[in-house]
Amino acid sequence: METTHRCKHLVTKLWIPDYDLDGYSASTSSSFVRVDLTILWQSEHQWMNLAFDGAASIISRCVVHSLALRLPLLDYQVFMSDHTSHQMLSGVLSSMGVDPNLHDRIIVKIVAFARSIQNLVSHMDAGMVFPLQARIRLVTMHVRNERVLIDLATRESMIENEGRGNG
Repeated sequence: METTHRCKHLVTKLWIPDYDLDGYSASTSSSFVRVDLTILWQSEHQWMNLAFDGAASIISRCVVHSLALRLPLLDYQVFMSDHTSHQMLSGVLSSMGVDPNLHDRIIVKIVAFARSIQNLVSHMDAGMVFPLQARIRLVTMHVRNERVLIDLATRESMIENEGRGNG
């Protein structure tokens, strides 16, 4: 009897890629600093074996869905409003096929990161642009636990022995 447990794990990584510290000028004039946001969404499956001694090994992995989306330039001020940022990012995530049940967790991380670099933004001139990248992965892990398999085999053996009168 094969026993596999399944669990999902959301991994969010945000960073500012290498760029000129002075930012770069936008093609349109703006009274705010602009954000060049790129979101990479990946959904993947991993199959893992958990050995009897506790050692774990990934047997295989498969990226089921991968999509990168570069948003139009955003005024940095969008991230200062919870409602506006949530509405805008939720629409983007929906268009990328991200499960709506995950939106809040992802948006909170993106907005928190954007707000955490407010000091950097405050030293930039209006109309300057800085890049921001987000990599979001939903990993579905399929875990085959050898301890569970051995326990099941032991129980089945005990039941068979009891049925024969050997118990």
